Amino acid sequence: MRIAYQELTAAVSSALEQRGLTVRVQLQPIDPPRPWGVTSSACFTLGAQYAAAEIEAATAGLDKKAAKDTAGKLAREAGIKLAQETAEELEEGVNRIAQFEEN
Repeated sequence: MRIAYQELTAAVSSALEQRGLTVRVQLQPIDPPRPWGVTSSACFTLGAQYAAAEIEAATAGLDKKAAKDTAGKLAREAGIKLAQETAEELEEGVNRIAQFEEN
């Protein structure tokens, strides 16, 4: 099965844009390469932006080091959450694209 990079990239970009987030999505093969697997760091890149309000509230009044540590932790957690939400949202569309590519 050939991976439809252009279609998948557009779908991920669209899902993120619907959340008000914009980043250049780049898909990479999963290592070790498999014909069906790709990955992207887009959601992790957007973690801090996605959790901006939460980070601002959680770091208010903290010293610089504590604020930086807290912000980093919350950004990582937000990146994971965003990736999970986006994957769930796109699962049906990705399956549809994959089936199309098989035919």
